[in-house]
Amino acid sequence: MKTKRNTKQWLISLLVLGLICTATTVLAQQNKPRMNPLAPLERALSAAGAAELSPEQEGEIQSLMLQFREDHQIQLETTDLQNAHKAYEEAILNGDSTAAASQAALMANARIDAMVQRQIEVADFAINVIAILDPESGRADALIEQMGTRGFVRLVTGLVNRPARAGLGAGLREGPRGGRGLRLGAGVP
Repeated sequence: MKTKRNTKQWLISLLVLGLICTATTVLAQQNKPRMNPLAPLERALSAAGAAELSPEQEGEIQSLMLQFREDHQIQLETTDLQNAHKAYEEAILNGDSTAAASQAALMANARIDAMVQRQIEVADFAINVIAILDPESGRADALIEQMGTRGFVRLVTGLVNRPARAGLGAGLREGPRGGRGLRLGAGVP
């Protein structure tokens, strides 16, 4: 009888401990501070001694980021690409290297077209962000002077890969010339 009572009390204690741990984890996740997706841009502006973004500019850039992300959700392969894959596989199974090569070329061209289109859209995004930075303010010039052309372009185009509402800080670091720069191509003009 005493063993049953001890076992019951032990199980209840274990259950209560599990509930406390679960509740603590849930609360900790809810109270986790959101990361600023514009943090790299803001740090770069600060390091370059340029004017801060206004709340309206931050909102516009975040809206562009969100819109870009919504427009570029991972899409399943197109029907044409799926058909080319099937034809490619069938050609291999049939031992037809000419047909397999033809289908491989179709698949490669479809992927190249998609990559080129994405690069065009990333460029459009970056152009819009630079327009929001307001060329008259000198922000872009200060960032280019601080980071170099390549670093500035990578900073702006890199915003498309950051969550528009929350995310991990990619961050800037000391570049090879001592200035602040992006991890890749820091300070490269």
